[in-house]
Amino acid sequence: GLKKGIFFSKLYPQGQEIIDELTKPEVKKVMVVGAGY
Repeated sequence: GLKKGIFFSKLYPQGQEIIDELTKPEVKKVMVVGAGY
């Protein structure tokens, strides 16, 4: 979720890049399905 994303972005310098990747619509769909939500 968003809070987890913010949490990870604080933990890791590359976190924002990860967030940018995860917020891409096509990637988000895969992540949501993969997470079982």
